Amino acid sequence: MKTGAIFVGFLFLINPDLITLDIFPDFIGYLLIAHGLYRLSFLEERIALARKFAFFLAMASGVKIASSLMVFTTTVESTRLTASFVFFAVETALALFFTDHVFKGVQYLAVRKDSDLALKGYEVAKFYITVFFIVKNLSNFLPQGVAAFYPNIDADPSLVENYSSMRQQFFVLRSVLFIVGALSLVSIGIYAARVLWAYLSRCRSDEAFAERLAAAYNEKVEDNGNMQIRLAVKSSFSLFFVATIFLADLYLDHVDVFLLTVFALLVLAGVRKLDFILQLKPWQKTASYLSAGVIAVAEIYRAVRLFTCDGDFSVLFYFDVIGKILGYLSLTASLYLCWVMLLCISGTGKKYSEYSYGPYRIFLSIALAAVCALSYYQFAFPAWSGVVPAIQWAVYAIALYYHNKTTDEMRREIDYQLM
Repeated sequence: MKTGAIFVGFLFLINPDLITLDIFPDFIGYLLIAHGLYRLSFLEERIALARKFAFFLAMASGVKIASSLMVFTTTVESTRLTASFVFFAVETALALFFTDHVFKGVQYLAVRKDSDLALKGYEVAKFYITVFFIVKNLSNFLPQGVAAFYPNIDADPSLVENYSSMRQQFFVLRSVLFIVGALSLVSIGIYAARVLWAYLSRCRSDEAFAERLAAAYNEKVEDNGNMQIRLAVKSSFSLFFVATIFLADLYLDHVDVFLLTVFALLVLAGVRKLDFILQLKPWQKTASYLSAGVIAVAEIYRAVRLFTCDGDFSVLFYFDVIGKILGYLSLTASLYLCWVMLLCISGTGKKYSEYSYGPYRIFLSIALAAVCALSYYQFAFPAWSGVVPAIQWAVYAIALYYHNKTTDEMRREIDYQLM
């Protein structure tokens, strides 16, 4: 158990949200906590499930931050109230499930591995962490939740008597609740952090307990060749799936939200995970890194041109020869990385399972090639795109579904063969 990562991750959670805006992103904290629980997740199922809840909480935090674009631009308080309530309900449930599972998992390991120190203070730590999550989510929701008691806040001012007075009262009450909630959150957060640090220090001080946990982990994971292969396949396939999410386009004001560079980097990370299994040829690795570089250069060039064209996008779209050349090179690089990704998946399946990837590989190759080609069209001619994004997303949704379906089936088959 990496207690340092868990504690630092918890510190990232001790900050109030301004409706959905999180200045110190919670998802960083949850990812650090998940990282700290990595080894223990192999030793206890409830800790493995708690780690999944930490990832879900990280995803919820990311979605909440992304939704700020909509929440802060709207003038409708009921929209903000709905968004706040949805995140309050989801995050509270996930946080309570996470806390319950992780502490029960640690308690089970402490009993099985004979650690009185890990059992001492267990109930106190669990109680304060639970209270912290309840206070955290309540303090984030209540300032906006007050809108439920002002049903006329979004009404036409001319139709509501004393509308200005009511609106002023609403904003004052919301500000007071925000300040009270922020102070409560920081206070209980600091105290809960002290309790958590004391408990983690106590667990870490039990050297015999730590050695028994390390020995169990080494026996089950580090010294198990089949487990190493299964973990590499699982992580690489997950990286390939997330990479594919960034393959399609979503342009806002001519800027692509889903950066193709992220797709390239995630594919490279997935290839590296499988390197000791497949051992790609040197030219294939070199071409992969060059492809990622070409994609990054193309996106950087286009971003610079967007910021320097002074709003005259016609100059960029119709007369920028360098941009179009980089667009063609980026298309070629994307196609190559898609081919490498499918090559790694099919090679892994062929080596460790009896799963037939052939028909899916042909279909996915065509679908991903179509998505990349339509990406180039939007890169070079966004002013002419029209119906192109809808076509691309239709093809992309089908490709993403089959990509996830086939890799999941293949991974389960590999787990069965190597178990």
